Amino acid sequence: MSASKATNVDSCRDLSGRRLGTIKEAQRQAELLESAPALRAAAKAAEKAKLEALERQLGINAAESASTEAGPSSGSGSKRIAEVDLEELAKKKHKFEDSKFLEESREINDNVRSAVSAAMLLKKKKKAKADAANASSSKSVVAVDAAKKAEKDKVAMPPPAVSAAASAVPAA
Repeated sequence: MSASKATNVDSCRDLSGRRLGTIKEAQRQAELLESAPALRAAAKAAEKAKLEALERQLGINAAESASTEAGPSSGSGSKRIAEVDLEELAKKKHKFEDSKFLEESREINDNVRSAVSAAMLLKKKKKAKADAANASSSKSVVAVDAAKKAEKDKVAMPPPAVSAAASAVPAA
């Protein structure tokens, strides 16, 4: 026996017949539901901080854009949100147009397909040759076996008995 006792009693049951592990899981889910609004608020705050950091990287100043709506700006070098129009950028579809890459991709795809088909054709040819060789060798093996059996039968059979009448025939 081991020196330490097991502490995992989740598979045990309480007096109502429910497993203790199930009860613990239900309690954890209830705690998670209670803390869900706080988690959502934290996620929103993190998203807002990320957006502000991105705006700083792009040179967009949210406070400046609010002042532009009230009146014209004093001409700093940063872009304004109104100039960028994020919704239009989000709607715009970006098409990947690298013809060299696409041509190389098609060429590689075609080469792979042709190599695979050539390998499959070669495999079929080898299999056909092997089948033909097996068929001819099996026929020759059958013929050799039949010849050996016939020879064995000849050796196993005693020579025909010479009858007295055949030996009494005068040699005229």
